[in-house]
Amino acid sequence: MLDETFFEMHRAVELFRRECIADYWEKHKAADPIAPLSQRQISLLMLIHAQQPCTLSEVMTRCGLSASAASAAVDKLVRAGLVRRELNEENRRSVNISIEPAIRSSLEAVDANFRTRLAELFKDCTESELAAITQAAEIVCRRLSRRKP
Repeated sequence: MLDETFFEMHRAVELFRRECIADYWEKHKAADPIAPLSQRQISLLMLIHAQQPCTLSEVMTRCGLSASAASAAVDKLVRAGLVRRELNEENRRSVNISIEPAIRSSLEAVDANFRTRLAELFKDCTESELAAITQAAEIVCRRLSRRKP
C-alpha cells in the first residue's frame, strides 16, 4: 500500500509545475499570446495540447469540471482564438478540441521551461537515484495509462 510519501510527491510536483507556469508567465507576459491568460487557463491549454485532439468529455473528466464549466472554459479559449472545435469524424455527436497552431510554440516553451527547471532540480542526483526516480515514474505512468478516466 502506498504511504503518505507518494501523495506528498504528487502535491510537490503539482506545485512545482504551477510555479513553472507562473515563472514562464512572469517572463513572457508582455510578448506572448498566452501571457494574458490565468494559470488555470494555461493549465487547461496544456492539458488540451497534451491530449489533442480531445473531447469536451475528456476535458471535464481530466479537469474535474461540470459539463457547463468545461464548455464555458473551452468557449472562452475558442473566442480568444487559442483552440478550435471540430466535428469528430468518427462520432458526429462529439466535437474534437485542439490547439491553434499559432500558440503551439508558446505551450511548448512552457513545457521546455518545466523540463529545464526539473533538470536543474535533479542535477546533483547520483545515477542510481536518477534510475530509481525514472523507474518509479515509469511504474506510475504505466499504471495510470491502464485506467479509464
